[in-house]
Amino acid sequence: MLNEEINNNLGELQTLIMKAHIMTKKLDGFQTPSSRHYFASILFARVFIQFYNFFQIVENSQKQDENNIAFPIDTPSMTSIIRSIVELYRVFYYGVTEEVSDDERDLRYLKFNCKSAYDKKRIVKKFDSFIPREDKEKNDICDNLEKEVIKLKEEIRNHNFFDSLNDSEKQRCLSEGSAMYLAPEEIEKRAGLEKEHQDGMYIILSSEAHATPFALEQTAGNVANTGFAQLTLRLLLSYAIDYLKMYIKGMIELFPQLFHENILSE
Repeated sequence: MLNEEINNNLGELQTLIMKAHIMTKKLDGFQTPSSRHYFASILFARVFIQFYNFFQIVENSQKQDENNIAFPIDTPSMTSIIRSIVELYRVFYYGVTEEVSDDERDLRYLKFNCKSAYDKKRIVKKFDSFIPREDKEKNDICDNLEKEVIKLKEEIRNHNFFDSLNDSEKQRCLSEGSAMYLAPEEIEKRAGLEKEHQDGMYIILSSEAHATPFALEQTAGNVANTGFAQLTLRLLLSYAIDYLKMYIKGMIELFPQLFHENILSE
């Protein structure tokens, strides 16, 4: 019964991925009318690749070789991809789906740019840990990124919408370690995601998204396709289906000129 459900879910996911692929093709070369549309098309193309990779790993885990030996279920790889998809949906909702004023959305994108510049600066500074050398070009890049971070922070402080934020949001907005000024829990609440469901999902994703449990299970001589592994796979497939539907729905609402609303039910 469990294997049948997994196969059915795998078939449904494959159908959704095919629809998402068609959508990315339609977006290719489309002149996005706003930064919101552009941001959405980039994110959707990126997350489509993750869904496709997840499907490939699951499909391979369900195959058997010529000696009738089942491939092991690579739970850490599958879980890591789903975790990335789930966390990226926060960014998708925050930057694309949620209906906010143009001023507020502009501030959110400004904050994204500031976080990106800060992360690049931090990476370049770490280069010497791996390639110790005198490097004027590296220092110039660091200086330019530092100036960019300072400039963007100043733009954030002077932005029309900044004073509309509460104190906690302002602090997060100016923090170099955060890409969004809303807490993850607040974004999920606004997106209509049930807290109990999300908490349960994160327990699974956190515990399974590492290679060590998988390696220990194999070295202990356990069979890869155990009932627990199959149950985890079923849950991951259900998460993938639910989240891909949410991504597709968001794109349909944003690009009605490209996608009709019945695409999910066809």
